[in-house]
Amino acid sequence: MKFIFILFLLGTVNAATPCKNQDYSRLKNGKCYRLMKTATDYQSAVGGCRLTNGKLAVIHSYEDNTEVGVWSAGWSAPEVWIGLVCPTLGTCKWQDGTDLDYTNFDDTPPNLNKGTCFYMEAGKIDLTKYNPWQNDDCTAQRNFICESTMDDPIISTIAPTTPPISQACGSYESWNGACYSVGRTRMSQNDAELACNADGGHLVSIHDVQTNDYVYSLLQARGVDVAAWIGLRRLSNGVDMWTDGTKKDFDMVPTGLLIPTPSSLSISVTDQLLPRQWIPEASNATLSYICRRPSNF
Repeated sequence: MKFIFILFLLGTVNAATPCKNQDYSRLKNGKCYRLMKTATDYQSAVGGCRLTNGKLAVIHSYEDNTEVGVWSAGWSAPEVWIGLVCPTLGTCKWQDGTDLDYTNFDDTPPNLNKGTCFYMEAGKIDLTKYNPWQNDDCTAQRNFICESTMDDPIISTIAPTTPPISQACGSYESWNGACYSVGRTRMSQNDAELACNADGGHLVSIHDVQTNDYVYSLLQARGVDVAAWIGLRRLSNGVDMWTDGTKKDFDMVPTGLLIPTPSSLSISVTDQLLPRQWIPEASNATLSYICRRPSNF
């Protein structure tokens, strides 16, 4: 069963670093884009971007895909051409000649009998995909999104993939004044919380996007490839609480996803299932987990 939600989130602009290409907007992934709300065929879209010193959007990461999708959906453009063409399954290339090193096909592999030009279903979420890519005949008419060729991307340095080990944290990883550790043994959320307690901490609580990105990167660096427990629970009265007693003041649950009561939540670490977002798990689920404790414990 599939669900479609349109995310009207226009707050993803990085206004502090304007684009040299003044008709474009720099988003949080550091790249500059312009949405063209003129329905046209694929080749005309390519030409339209070139006229504004751009190219059809090229997507090499989940972050790119999310920013392009949220930006397009927020401007009521649920289907936009992107810069991908696949003459055959083995010869997919981005318009700028770069390799296909990240994919988000709605159908894997895509059925090229439908067409060889690709568009994004911006803002669409189902149980396994977010902003998926569909293919169609290149003569079909759609809006399109351009990426500036005048602006170099600004790369974020948040969340190192190999976190440093601090003397204050012992065998834990030190980040932003606290200590983190990944438990690879699969267990229930209750047992994972007890394991964290035994080491002077709790299952991690997450109160901003930087911490969420760090937790995701640390789990990937430690080889967790599906999901891991965080300390968030929805109680039987519908209230969300962290196991360390802090209030929930930040949210990464997919918009529109219903959470049963009570529930235990995990963070998704797989590229195929809403990565970085928080997902309710079955009551008998067993997962890896991530603890946080103060430094110098």
